[in-house]
Parts: sequence; structure tokens; C-alpha cells
Amino acid sequence: KVISNSLIIMTILNTILISITLLASKYISNNLLQNKYTLLPIISLTLTLPFISLGYIIKGYFYGKQNVIPHMFTNITEQIIKLLLILIILPKLTNYPINIQISTLILFNVITELSSCIIMYLFLPKYISLKNIKIKYDKEELKSLLNITIPQTSSRLIGNIGYFFEPILLTYTLLKTNYSHNYITK
Repeated sequence: KVISNSLIIMTILNTILISITLLASKYISNNLLQNKYTLLPIISLTLTLPFISLGYIIKGYFYGKQNVIPHMFTNITEQIIKLLLILIILPKLTNYPINIQISTLILFNVITELSSCIIMYLFLPKYISLKNIKIKYDKEELKSLLNITIPQTSSRLIGNIGYFFEPILLTYTLLKTNYSHNYITK
């Protein structure tokens, strides 16, 4: 029930966040960050949201069962895959523009989160499989889930809003002190 209702919340929130980000990405890139080269990395960031959300749902299941072994195993695997991708692919991107390089690094998160989800799926009990998970709305379970997650999520959301505005304010400040766009991007 928890996984099913979490998937409903995840789908709704990801649809809203991805839509808002895609619609606002050009404005954020051109007006707030004042750098057209940030558009592709912003769009790349939106692609990571569903994978990260799904990973956290499965990790949350294991935390609830007080089983951290799958989470530790996937963290190690994620880091190994990320290092291999950086060592193999990143040197081949040195001739590409910096926005392509950054977007590729961001998209590495999609690959590592997907690998994490696959590995954690293998740790799930047999009675929890893709065939057995039926996405259905349970009002009481959803209410209980939101009572737990809203305080946790809202505190992180406030921090993330600060992280969101930090590069915008930094860029604005550096532009006002006559630093070039090229210097700020690097």
C-alpha cells in the first residue's frame, strides 16, 4: 500500500515539477542566470527527477524495514558506475562545449539511479514484484503517508529553494561586478 500510494504521489509531483521546470527553463536560463548555455543542463536536471524519486521510494521501503544492506550496496555500486562513466566518457567530451559536458555529467545520475533501482528491486521480497504492485488510491494510507512525509519534505524543500537561488544570486552579483559570462560559466 505504501509503495503504491508513494508511486501516485511521485507521479503527480514529478509531472508538476517537470512541467514547471521545462516551461520555465528558458526564462531561468536567459533572464535569471543570464546565460543561454545553462538551458541544456536545466533540462537535463528534469530528466533525473523520476529516477531519483523512484530510488527514494525503494530506499524508503528498506529503511522502514530497517534493512540498510541494499542501500549500502547500491551506494557503492552507484559510485563505481559513476566513476567508470567519468573515466571512460568524460575524456571524450573535452572537445564539446561546457554545457554538453555538464549535461552529460547530470545524465550520469539517470544511469546510476536506474542501476540503483534495479539492484534494490533484486533485494525486494518475492511477494513485491512489478506484477503484484497495483497502483490504487487508498485515502487513509495516503493521508498517513502525507502526515509523515510533509514535515520531512518541507524542511528539505526550504533548503533546496535556497540552493536554487544561490547560483542565480551569485551570477547576478558577479555580472554586476563586471565579470564576463564566460568566466562565470567556468
